[in-house]
Amino acid sequence: MPGKMLSMRKIGEVLRLKYEHCRSNREIGISCGIGSSTVSEYIQRVRRAGSSWPLPEHLSEAAVEQLLFPPPPPQGCVRRWPDYPSIQGSCNRGRV
Repeated sequence: MPGKMLSMRKIGEVLRLKYEHCRSNREIGISCGIGSSTVSEYIQRVRRAGSSWPLPEHLSEAAVEQLLFPPPPPQGCVRRWPDYPSIQGSCNRGRV
């Protein structure tokens, strides 16, 4: 269950401790009063966003938030199921 998002200031502190001071996720969590899994989640969000530390200075807090927390896909978005018969067929080719 997703919790409340951290402030941009705290997220910046998490990233600073990780990349400038090479602290472990556990140490960062203790320092910032959050769980180490939360620290890991925010570090992963930065990586998935294709960003690094330090974050670009020209980005506002709102832009950083948008970068790390993109909006969910639209409600009308339809996900297709894999074509299981063709996958199964490709796995059995060449077997006797």
